[in-house]
Amino acid sequence: FVALDIETTGFDFELNEIIEIGAFRFKKGEPVDQFSIFIKPQKKVPEFIKQLTHITDEQLASGTNLPDALGKMKNYLKDDIVVCHNASFDIGFLNRKLISCNISEIGNTIFDTLDLSRIYLPITVNHKLGTVAEYFNIDLSQAHRAYYDAKATGEILIKILDFIDDTIDLATNNFLLEIANYGDLEVKEFLRRIVDYQRKNALLQRKKQGTIDFHNRNYIEHNIKAENLNIDDIFGEKGVFQEKFDDYEMRNGQIEMAKAIEVNFKKREYLLVEAGTGVGKSLAYLVPSIFYTNKNNTKVVISTNTKNLQEQLFYKDLPLLKECINVPFRATLL
Repeated sequence: FVALDIETTGFDFELNEIIEIGAFRFKKGEPVDQFSIFIKPQKKVPEFIKQLTHITDEQLASGTNLPDALGKMKNYLKDDIVVCHNASFDIGFLNRKLISCNISEIGNTIFDTLDLSRIYLPITVNHKLGTVAEYFNIDLSQAHRAYYDAKATGEILIKILDFIDDTIDLATNNFLLEIANYGDLEVKEFLRRIVDYQRKNALLQRKKQGTIDFHNRNYIEHNIKAENLNIDDIFGEKGVFQEKFDDYEMRNGQIEMAKAIEVNFKKREYLLVEAGTGVGKSLAYLVPSIFYTNKNNTKVVISTNTKNLQEQLFYKDLPLLKECINVPFRATLL
């Protein structure tokens, strides 16, 4: 396959320009040759783009013209699989410029490591190229240069393939393929090849260690004999938090919110709460949620808008509650 990346002067396919194309050809998991070219821009390159990419005016001035650069790129790609991180941008931008130069679009099979990392690495804070590279200990010290980003993208694909081979079984990948086929998702060709490979090599593969071991990282269990506690016993004067923390400040808004949530759990009604910074919203919904799951032997799903909040709840707030309150609960991060 060929790992490919571009640097542009902006995000607009029509108005902005490509200033660098970088690519690496991989065979048997190793880079075997590379392609790198600067493109002489028609307009002045914004200063922040030069600062971001560290591409100099001298490098751009010595660059080739766009049609020649695109033609050389097409010759380099041949019919290989093309791998990008956020392919909709890179391939979309390139195809728009290819059309403007009367050159045929890229028709190669495309694999997108952004999509693949979203599927197979749900535990990362985000799925930016730098974040995924860091997760796999891939050097990307010279990020935002097409040449180096392309190499990192290829290395990420190799790491994802190894990760799948080591931890994701055929049944799981086949289920993912069914979803991709049903939704006609672009990732379906990648999944089809993975499933075909696993089917053909099922008897030859080393025994799996089991699916991803999220148990230690993504599972909290608080086994303890339950005390009969209420919201005031936790948040109120002489409550659990006041006894545990010297600088604890009782907040009426937090207590009001927690009690409202508890009432609405019992009534099975909707509740919309608007609460400003400093109210302590997270604990205000976690405590009544724990009470409810414990008393009713049921589950509560907490959905967050950001992964940062998700991480805060799971790695800070829930361990705090496990330490403080004598009410059993189990929690998992999905």
